[in-house]
Amino acid sequence: MPLRVLIADDEHAARHGMLRALKATGCELLEASDGDAALLSIRDQWPDLVFLDLNMPGRDGLSVLRELSTIAPSNRPSCEIIVVTANEHVGTAVDCMRL
Repeated sequence: MPLRVLIADDEHAARHGMLRALKATGCELLEASDGDAALLSIRDQWPDLVFLDLNMPGRDGLSVLRELSTIAPSNRPSCEIIVVTANEHVGTAVDCMRL
């Protein structure tokens, strides 16, 4: 069974680049353009890996991280999350690591 990967980023070019790079791996690829769409995709299709942009319109990446801890089904493994951002604030990085 291939790994299921979600790419959540509001920038089309960023999503497209990651999708192109991962296509050859044989992963099942999902995409979301905002935090709400990312959470919906996670609830419906529970990915193995999420590339998560912090700066998205509406619900941002930190909100998605907080919500993930409440929706994780007990019968599924945790999904790995890689935070992708241009944010250079150390405090934001610490918040992401805690979540």
